[in-house]
Amino acid sequence: MDKLNWNLLRTFVAIVESGGLSKAATRLRRSQPTISTALKQLEDQVGHRLIRRGGTVFEVTAEGMELFRECREILSRIDRLNERMDDAGRLVAGTVKLQLASGIVAPFFDAFVTGFHRRYPGVDFEMTVAPSVDIQEAVARGDATAGICLSFKERDDLAYRPFTREHFGFFCGRDHRLFGRADVTVEDLRDEAFVSFQTDRFNDALWPVAHLRMKLGCRGRIAGVSPYLETIRRMAIAGLGIAPFPVHAMTGDVRLGLLRQLPPYEGLPAIDHFLVTHPGRRPTRVEAVFLDELDAELLRLPLALRTYPQD
Repeated sequence: MDKLNWNLLRTFVAIVESGGLSKAATRLRRSQPTISTALKQLEDQVGHRLIRRGGTVFEVTAEGMELFRECREILSRIDRLNERMDDAGRLVAGTVKLQLASGIVAPFFDAFVTGFHRRYPGVDFEMTVAPSVDIQEAVARGDATAGICLSFKERDDLAYRPFTREHFGFFCGRDHRLFGRADVTVEDLRDEAFVSFQTDRFNDALWPVAHLRMKLGCRGRIAGVSPYLETIRRMAIAGLGIAPFPVHAMTGDVRLGLLRQLPPYEGLPAIDHFLVTHPGRRPTRVEAVFLDELDAELLRLPLALRTYPQD
């Protein structure tokens, strides 16, 4: 083990956890040929075939699984050591510029930012809320370190990693005629007006919500639209119409009696937010530290633990 290259081991762990070379390339923000070369070098060093691949075949060998288990533990310790050493004690300072879609509620990310701030108090954050399409454009221009947003069609020049998965339900405000009724059914929603996001349409990111509305036979007009959750929430509370919201993000308003969730309560559409980065852009040192640690956090937490609401 003392002759092995730690960067090769880190790449190998990412390949196994991603389930493929192309996915690992996206995760590590490297090209696929670079990932393939690294795997071949590691196999040559250990003298064993670690992954059987070719066409649609991707299978980790017994030797590969044994190495993977050992590597994951060793690399986690090395990462912690690297964080403490921090390039021989040089201060990490600068600005991380994040653009986020409206209304993202992700407790794991809040905890991550808290921990990052404690480790690197010299780092400043610039966080901006914007529509998802504008966020992707800002990342592509280099105006943002990263974006957290919806995506209907992924751009070829950007890298996308699943960040959270939310389930959307329908809600009405306290001034809506259905708010106080005890026997509301999906049939009661069919002629009601809706207020919703601009991406709530069949050719955009919230198409599953539009599909659910069609499936239920809803034919009421769209009485208000906005790219921002806070504005749609205001319209829903004012009684303008029924609104689709991430269920976990509305628990506080439901508890306060401002909103009420309406049927259906099962089979709700799942909507993914993505961490969007620019693999062709060279990050600043502070950006690289932030993205590396956020990548490690996403590796540590499977998507099931970043899916809301939690069972």
